[in-house]
Order: sequence, then structure tokens, then C-alpha cells
Amino acid sequence: MPAAVCDGSLACEVVLAYVVPAVGCIVSLFLFFSPLPALLEAARAKDVSNVNMLSQALITANCLGWMLYGSRVKDYFVTLPNLVGWCVGTYSLFVAYPHAAVRQRDAALATLLAVSGGLYLCAAVASVSLEGDSGTQLLGYSTNAVLVCFYASPLAAFARVVQSRDSAALNLPLAVAS
Repeated sequence: MPAAVCDGSLACEVVLAYVVPAVGCIVSLFLFFSPLPALLEAARAKDVSNVNMLSQALITANCLGWMLYGSRVKDYFVTLPNLVGWCVGTYSLFVAYPHAAVRQRDAALATLLAVSGGLYLCAAVASVSLEGDSGTQLLGYSTNAVLVCFYASPLAAFARVVQSRDSAALNLPLAVAS
């Protein structure tokens, strides 16, 4: 694709094929790690009531979807940072889980399992029943749907902030990274 846009310019091809994706990797890694300090602090205090575990479940499932997609299109710039994100998201859930209220735990676990299961189902359909671009598009669309849900998930924390008039549930680094 870069060759079609760059009209033979090697510098343009290098920028589009390597520099831009590398910057995307750095930004995504910042996004994955941004909630971690607040989460670890809350876990040390054994009170994760202000941690948005729904967003952690969705980022974990989202990273799974992008790993599946990146593997299908054979793109390391998509697959590798999302492998890191999946590990960070899974770790975050494991750290927060024992200190969360039952309702918070159940919602995070149900979200993670349902969304991950749906993405695996899409990957299976893409691999077994669809050929070429159709399977890739199915994975891309389904993973983008999860991404939209992830970006919308802080709205639940925002509603809690408005109700309680306490901004402790808002995570500034995650808001900036998003």
C-alpha cells in the first residue's frame, strides 16, 4: 500500500511502512499501561471500587481481537503491541479481581468471556467459512466494535462521578491516552 501512495519515494515508503506503525505501537502501549499505576495503588489499598474493571475487560478482549486480526494479515505492528496489551489487561484484571465487589467482578468477567468468545467465534468463521478479504473484514469490523465499546466504557465511571460528585473514579492517564 505505501508504494501506491508514495509514487516511488523511498523515504515516503519507509515512513508509511515503519515509522507511522511504530508510533502507533508506542501510543497503544501508553494506552495499555496508563491505568496500571492507579490500579496497583488501589489493589495495595484493597479497594478497587474506583477502578473501571469494565474498561480493563474490554481492553483485554480488544487486544485479543487485534492479535487475531494482526495474525490473519501477518502484521507484527498490530500483533505484538496487542500481545503486550492483552498481558497487561489480563494482569490488571487478576490484580483487581480479589479486591472488587462481587457485582464488579461478575460484570468484568462476563464482559471478558462474552466478548472474547464472540471474537474467537468470528475468527473461527473467518478461518473456516470465509475466504480472502471477507474473513479479514469480519475480524476487523468485530474488533472495531469492541474498540468502540472500550472507548465508551469510561462513560460508566463518568456517570458514577456525576452521581457521587467524587472524581476519584476518573483515570487521567487513561483519559489522555484514549
